[in-house]
Amino acid sequence: MSSPISPNLERIETDIITLTQSYGPRPHGSQAARLAAMYVRDQLIDAGWEPQFIHLAENIVSCKGMGTHLFLAHTDSVAQSPGVIDNAVGVSILLEIARQTTEPDLCLGFPAAEELGFIGSKYLSNQVHKWHPNPDELKLVMALDLTGYGSLSITGLGPLWNTSRLQWLYAHTQPHSPYAYQVVSNAFPHM
Repeated sequence: MSSPISPNLERIETDIITLTQSYGPRPHGSQAARLAAMYVRDQLIDAGWEPQFIHLAENIVSCKGMGTHLFLAHTDSVAQSPGVIDNAVGVSILLEIARQTTEPDLCLGFPAAEELGFIGSKYLSNQVHKWHPNPDELKLVMALDLTGYGSLSITGLGPLWNTSRLQWLYAHTQPHSPYAYQVVSNAFPHM
């Protein structure tokens, strides 16, 4: 595992301002959403990554090595909001990771059309064999959404989260799992 990064807060702030003030609201299919996706693509290229577009014009993913870990942050927002917390902050954090990480096995994904029902993430999941170097090696998927708002919420934990791992998580964080998420996760596991 690579050493921790020291985030450049000025660069993160620049990313957030670019996404939220230069582009403003970024609903899927809008010019602002396309510009935001091009901005993300350019930042990834500048950081030495090779971004790919998967099925949608704004759906971006890039991997290094075996890509055992996938971190996601959607670039779109609802039409009425500049999308600072939902989700320019998450996108900016992933861009900073892209600039600084030395982790050899990592994928970064920037799904599109998430505010319309996780459309971009569904395409990434359904077409994982087209973009991932070895889908069987993908061990962790984590989505950054509403980063900086509220507390850590747990949803959709996979089978690798056994009792000892959950005990570790609860010993080191104060996560919660809202009742509504529990009901949806159990009733509609495909979501």
